[in-house]
Amino acid sequence: MANKTKKNTPHKSKNRAFVFVTVAGLLAYFIWSIFSLNGTLSQKKQELSAVQGKVAAATKQNEQLKMQFSSIGTPEFIESRARESLGFVTPNEKVFIDANKN
Repeated sequence: MANKTKKNTPHKSKNRAFVFVTVAGLLAYFIWSIFSLNGTLSQKKQELSAVQGKVAAATKQNEQLKMQFSSIGTPEFIESRARESLGFVTPNEKVFIDANKN
């Protein structure tokens, strides 16, 4: 029997080139996608950080408002509001007025 050797035919060579170009194209697409997603991920992390800061500030303000709400109606609150808003003073209290203040 004769020893048969396989020769690359033009058809097989074209198939290999097509497969190589296709794989290289897909690889390039995936690498581009990874870098694109990395930039998007960094942007979203910054947005998340900003939103978390806003949530922390809102939570702090909410706690302050809860404290103020719980103090409404107490004698101390009523007295402070009367002093600040209406200028009330208690009997026999000495009030000093700053003459330099407009």
